[in-house]
Amino acid sequence: MSTFYGNISTGYLSGFIGSFFIMHWFFHKRYEVWARYNYILAAAFDAGFNFNMLLIFLFFGVKVISMPHWWGNSAANSERCFALKDA
Repeated sequence: MSTFYGNISTGYLSGFIGSFFIMHWFFHKRYEVWARYNYILAAAFDAGFNFNMLLIFLFFGVKVISMPHWWGNSAANSERCFALKDA
């Protein structure tokens, strides 16, 4: 049996937690605003995320950028995808 530690990135989790609490607060405290702008705000967040992904791809994909060496990186390999560990 193997153990997979999963993705190290917390971008999805923090985005979900933040949006959940903000929408929960708006739903209970400012329902009129939530009811009027909920779908527009969700579409704007989705479009903004996709636009930012496009810009990041274009800006960083133009030339090869080497990963800087810092205390959290291995000098040999900056990839942080952990292999499966046999139990």
